[in-house]
Amino acid sequence: MDVKIDMEKKKTYDFNEILANEKILIFDKEVVLSLTGKDSHKFLFPSGQGSLSIGTIGNVNREYDLLVNEDDVIYWETFNGYYSVAGWKEKDRYPYGNMPRFFYYSGNDTGFIDWSSKREIEEFRWIPQKDMSVDFTNSKIYLLYIKTKEYYIDFSLGEQVSELHLCGHLDHYLIKNCKKVPRLYFEPEYDKNIESYKLPIFSVLKDAEEVQVTVSALSAPFDCSSLLQFPKLKKIYLNGNITNLEALKELEDLNTLGIWNAPNLSGMPKLTVWDHLSWFVASTIDEEVGKVLRKELSSLKKKRKFEFSYVGKLRSPLWFEQNYGIPFAYWENKNGKKATSAYKKCLKEVKSSKTEEKIKKAIINFVEKINKLEDIESMERDDVYSSLCSIMKSSPIEIGTKKWETWFDKAREF
Repeated sequence: MDVKIDMEKKKTYDFNEILANEKILIFDKEVVLSLTGKDSHKFLFPSGQGSLSIGTIGNVNREYDLLVNEDDVIYWETFNGYYSVAGWKEKDRYPYGNMPRFFYYSGNDTGFIDWSSKREIEEFRWIPQKDMSVDFTNSKIYLLYIKTKEYYIDFSLGEQVSELHLCGHLDHYLIKNCKKVPRLYFEPEYDKNIESYKLPIFSVLKDAEEVQVTVSALSAPFDCSSLLQFPKLKKIYLNGNITNLEALKELEDLNTLGIWNAPNLSGMPKLTVWDHLSWFVASTIDEEVGKVLRKELSSLKKKRKFEFSYVGKLRSPLWFEQNYGIPFAYWENKNGKKATSAYKKCLKEVKSSKTEEKIKKAIINFVEKINKLEDIESMERDDVYSSLCSIMKSSPIEIGTKKWETWFDKAREF
């Protein structure tokens, strides 16, 4: 017989009470979750995995850990009592220790917002499936990520959201109130054929001190003048094709500037225009301007102390056309070269394969080469998965995502 979830009493079930006493998540054992009803889902937490993804049935691009209908009511408190050993070990950076540490959710239940006022969450990535009006004022979410293309989302922010990531069609967001402006991360999606792209005006975020913007290196350029809506900026990180860099001269408090994967840096101000600049990185950039920046930086470091500085990986326009899009192009050490070489070989083999068995062999060989690389970080693990997504798009034989992901998961050791 089905058991109704009493959302008023916020009932927890016996298995949670047992785990709460141990205060450690049992890795590599199947856990029963009362997510949408009594014992509605089962999940085997792989050792070391700190995230949990919940996808919408019929509307997912990759395999999620758990699947729900987009309008299912979710009993988020089913996760109460789970703790991460890694979270406790890193409490200076991540003080919460709750498990899962990171959530990925595609759907329309907003119960996680109220739940997060009682249970801190390090990172919550949300892809709503309809227009939404929500209030995060009391949420204890360290990093809040929202992505939308079709739908319109308006929301308010409280003091405990430290990072806000907005992705997709940014003009679909309306931020009504913000008690404390967090670090901002924008990843816009827009027509690549437009002349340039400007951020919408987010008036309640005008006091922002840190912004990161990520676009494709081969897209229409991001117009840096739209950053002037944040006159108090101290830290800017720009990733991808950019234009109107001369506008940044007006940001007099700037002390940190990072630029990556930028094929065109025309109009780049001299580094001396920022009196407080003490951290500067420019990597995988326009080679002509890069050479000038190297000289400027060398000269400036004789007069001023920098916390960190680097100008490198200077690239020609042709290089960007031929190489950009390979997921490992920005990896900093020898791992990047080895991973790129393995990627290109795998891509070539998959393209020329005439049987499923040969494609499987190419993928396993690729993953085994990645296994041998040292110190693969979390974001780099995502790059490996993304690279296989790209490779499989070139496959002459149609192979289901679940099948090649199974090959990937069985072969990988990271």
